[in-house]
Amino acid sequence: VHVAKVALPLYPQFGTEPNGYYIPPRWVPRSYLYQMFGPGVDAAIERVAKAHTAARQRYRPSVYPGRIVLFRSANLPARHFGDPCYGWDGLAKDGIEVEEIVSSTPTLVDEPTIQSVAARLGAHLAAARTSP
Repeated sequence: VHVAKVALPLYPQFGTEPNGYYIPPRWVPRSYLYQMFGPGVDAAIERVAKAHTAARQRYRPSVYPGRIVLFRSANLPARHFGDPCYGWDGLAKDGIEVEEIVSSTPTLVDEPTIQSVAARLGAHLAAARTSP
């Protein structure tokens, strides 16, 4: 809070400090954030964005020691993301299996699609329990 200065007090204009500190969400309209956090909101959001960028650049994922099953919507062609494995390929020692699920929307978490996801996930978990 006091070192990185990415979190700000909520409603400082009311003089209720010390109070809770929050990282301003960058997707909320700035006019609303100015009301909630005061004039320091732009600098705080910029510091958070720079910290996220630095973390992404430093991060090096390690290889998972097993197999990964990736569930993806068949409605979104692999070319949509440029990679059928969405960047997971090469990160699993025993490979990656892509399960395409037909959905009425691009997401897999809406009904009734989530039922198909749950059934396929259950089948994969059962198979994993019985394999050596």
